[in-house]
Amino acid sequence: MCDGLADALRAKGTSESLEEALELAQAVVTGFTNYKGQNDPRTQRAVQDLDAIRKLCESTKRQGATPGVSVKHATHSPRPSESRYEYASLPKPSAYRVLQYEVKDSVIYCSLRTVDEASTDVYSALSYTWASARPGDGLTADLTCKIFCEGKELYITQNLFDALSALRIQPNTFLWVDAICINQNDLEERSSQVAMMGSIYARAKHTIVWLGKPDDCSEVVHGLLQRLAPTVDALVSDQGADGIPEDPVSSVFWTKIGCQPFSPSEQMALVRFFDRYWFERCWIMQESCLGQRGLLYLWRTASTASATLEAAPPVGYQPMRLTGLALQCAQGLPVSSEEILVPASRLRSDEVKPVFYRVLQHITQKSRTSNATDPRDKVFAPAALALQLFSRVVDPGFFTISYQETVQETYTRVSRLIVQNTQSLSLLTKVEDRSFRHFSGLPSWVPDFSVPF
Repeated sequence: MCDGLADALRAKGTSESLEEALELAQAVVTGFTNYKGQNDPRTQRAVQDLDAIRKLCESTKRQGATPGVSVKHATHSPRPSESRYEYASLPKPSAYRVLQYEVKDSVIYCSLRTVDEASTDVYSALSYTWASARPGDGLTADLTCKIFCEGKELYITQNLFDALSALRIQPNTFLWVDAICINQNDLEERSSQVAMMGSIYARAKHTIVWLGKPDDCSEVVHGLLQRLAPTVDALVSDQGADGIPEDPVSSVFWTKIGCQPFSPSEQMALVRFFDRYWFERCWIMQESCLGQRGLLYLWRTASTASATLEAAPPVGYQPMRLTGLALQCAQGLPVSSEEILVPASRLRSDEVKPVFYRVLQHITQKSRTSNATDPRDKVFAPAALALQLFSRVVDPGFFTISYQETVQETYTRVSRLIVQNTQSLSLLTKVEDRSFRHFSGLPSWVPDFSVPF
């Protein structure tokens, strides 16, 4: 199958056909990996096709053609080795990787370091969307941008490439980025690392949020948030989250916070700002609740956004306590995980499972209106959050996160665990009509968690 496909493309010989074939092959590999698992024969054949097409593209370029695939190459000498980066296995279950990187001539060079939950290494965590950052930017989840990890090729998405290019961290500063620090092709490692993500975010010095490249509203929104955030923070400190009026359109809201109402054009700028896709991610719940040392938002121009993480946040970074409040109002979640961690530590041993699964059911239900590249993350993201919220009374093995399951297997297993451990059938009230389902083959009593409800 691979040789035949490559021969057909070689005979056609156009850059357009190579570009289309490479993009299609990448999409097929992603789809089979997500829905059938890495070990499925169809996934393995798709990976072989992708490798054959990529080799053909590289061969064509060496012969003088230039396929239109968007990849970044080193332009300075000496060139790193063109071989693919191979991940070494993590030495123990509590280990994970952090990275250092630099940008030279628009090319990203990075190296990885293995740490564990007992280490004292200081790092920041990056939060971003894998694919499109905002409506109309044309970005996809395809791994089309080349970087060099320890001298070897590694491919990432365009949005992540943009984030790393804008961030420009100092030498000897460490960053955790899921797409690079986790071997995404090793489903067993991916599963175990996702179970640890709550702990990884909780230990980070900062969580840095990349909202995408700026648009013509960015400067306006920056000024609005600068006006609003100090007043909101003061109200929260004085009265707690209940001190914030729920309706920002009403005159009561503006009177209470002591600011002049935004003009219609300013309101439209805010609407466009919060239309950025990061605010719709299901992982936002975990990162906002567990990033207790503050979220730093990066979304303005490159000249003002380049930052030193060891220094105070510069212009272009927004401490977003305001976002935590928005999440609390919109999703019913606590601003601080301490609100759940302290009560959880007082549970009797026979109370842990029922309460854990009630919390998991609640967070999973809230996440149904959020987005995820992998539909299994509509369950696994809430589970990773719940594991960290209950980390004083359970370990990561308390709940199994496995990307070797199909979507249907994951949704069925989690639904069964919720019903069994809560001793309640309330989950059945969250089952949507069959006509709305995205996945066939689910039992009639299992919700399709990928469907908003």
